[in-house]
Amino acid sequence: MNRTRFLALAFFVVFAPAATAQQGLEGLGAEIEHMIGDWGIPGAAVAVIQDMTPLEEIERLRNEFLAMVSHELRTPLTTIKGCTSIVLGSSDPMDISEVLQYFRMIDEQSNHLRGLVNNLLDMTRIEAGALSVSLKPTEVESLVDEAKAAFLRRGARNTVEMDLD
Repeated sequence: MNRTRFLALAFFVVFAPAATAQQGLEGLGAEIEHMIGDWGIPGAAVAVIQDMTPLEEIERLRNEFLAMVSHELRTPLTTIKGCTSIVLGSSDPMDISEVLQYFRMIDEQSNHLRGLVNNLLDMTRIEAGALSVSLKPTEVESLVDEAKAAFLRRGARNTVEMDLD
């Protein structure tokens, strides 16, 4: 069942004739009429009703986006932290080729992390109008190949198949 939620705000303006207040309240609910009658104040009321459903959807999407961004930022940080812990925590001297392998992983993941942060900053600049976007034709196959390679570099254990037809 789809329930629509509403936010209702009521504003009461004193010094208007009571008849005007009654006319303005017709159809808005007996509760507001009852409140004005109980106060014994001649006045008018204006009610503003807003459908909250779109705002709730925006909040849900915002929360999903933040969860996804958090995960994407945490992944390279975990690799960086793991590699540095191994190199720094080794009780025996490590082979230089092994240390260089960990440094390459740290370098790759820190570049990936910098790219994610730059993308987030660009997104905020685009929203603020401080950065313009220029659309241009792009080869979809090269984008897909690049995404597939990045996925496989991060240790994907499953076969990746893509059909662009």
